[in-house]
Amino acid sequence: MNKIFVIIITAVCGSIPVSGQTVNSGQLKVLPETKFSSVADFKNTNTASLENNGTFFVHANFHNDGIVEYDPTQEGVTRFVGQRQQNISGAVVSKLNHTLFNNHSEQPALLLTGEISIGGNSDFEYGIIKVEENGSFIFEENATHNNADMNSHVEGFVERHGKNEFNFPVGHNGFYNPKAIGVSQRDDIVFRGTYRKENSNSQYPHSQKEENIQFVDTMHYWMLECNHAEIQELPLSLSIDENLLEADPESDGNTEIAIVRWDSEAQHWKSYTTIVDTDQKLATAMIERAGIFALAKIKKSDGDDENSKNSEIIVYNGISGNNDGKNDFFFIDGLEKLTENSLEIYNRWGGKVFDANQYGSHENWFRGYSNVKGTIDKGKKLPSGTYFYVLTYKIANGKIKKKAGYLYIN
Repeated sequence: MNKIFVIIITAVCGSIPVSGQTVNSGQLKVLPETKFSSVADFKNTNTASLENNGTFFVHANFHNDGIVEYDPTQEGVTRFVGQRQQNISGAVVSKLNHTLFNNHSEQPALLLTGEISIGGNSDFEYGIIKVEENGSFIFEENATHNNADMNSHVEGFVERHGKNEFNFPVGHNGFYNPKAIGVSQRDDIVFRGTYRKENSNSQYPHSQKEENIQFVDTMHYWMLECNHAEIQELPLSLSIDENLLEADPESDGNTEIAIVRWDSEAQHWKSYTTIVDTDQKLATAMIERAGIFALAKIKKSDGDDENSKNSEIIVYNGISGNNDGKNDFFFIDGLEKLTENSLEIYNRWGGKVFDANQYGSHENWFRGYSNVKGTIDKGKKLPSGTYFYVLTYKIANGKIKKKAGYLYIN
């Protein structure tokens, strides 16, 4: 039977209970496979350091003005498990490895006015973390999270460092509505994202929009900030509300869902070519800038229906990959007449796996192999699964059109 030992090593002034507080003004280490619990408010002074490589239970408020860190080779966990509302504060960023949030008191159960930086995994077991003014909730490059839902998420901005794909665990007014970004082409990129369950019209007028936009959703919008003006195109995915999926009887089937962004220079909403997964209730578009995003209903352009006689192209979105002469490549009928085209294919994490100009010319077909420099699977057959494509082409009158959708490798 395994036994649990609690070992705390302190130096200098150590950990001292003062007036209902646990005050650390020296050096405190929580060793691997040990536990340390602070039932009263915990304060790490500006002369103190805390290194947590075991399990640190925080039952009350947490304040840091010194050094809070961890050994990345260990599995230190900080567990915020209060029975009443907890404040996470301080003048200095607290660097935490793994975290767990479990507070069933009145929501939001945790108020973040300081900065916490997560290097490992955050488990949103229960409790909403509200990021107050001057607070920061940061995920480092390889940090992850799980279990975020209506009862446990971040209300306010979440900051993400690094180029990897990421799903922002954000909500507002008790409603969880995350957004996801794919792999970036920049190594030094930093994103900040949040969600608002409210009408964006007062700040970003819905009447000011591109001609093809029928209406902008009045229930939800998302904000995405970045440390670069140009983000070199990456996929953005937003959750689709059930009401938006319902068919509009007045549209005669001539509308579709699209991601839209408020163009601060033109002062109007612009739409993106969008891939809609009705089963997952997810909309995905390739974006080139950060900003204010929402979902909208837009007019289908002429020929958007692949089965229409007016359609320039017909997409066959299945690849067998078994070289039996059937569905061996991603075939788009009609491109032989539309040679001014480009095709990009991405995996489900937003990593580009294929890129081609004049697709379909001179046997230039996607056969399930990556051709993109820097892709792990370059030159090798890609795994079975769902991918998405963005096709750009010029039609006879010189108009540039875009089409996006899913393709499947069996």
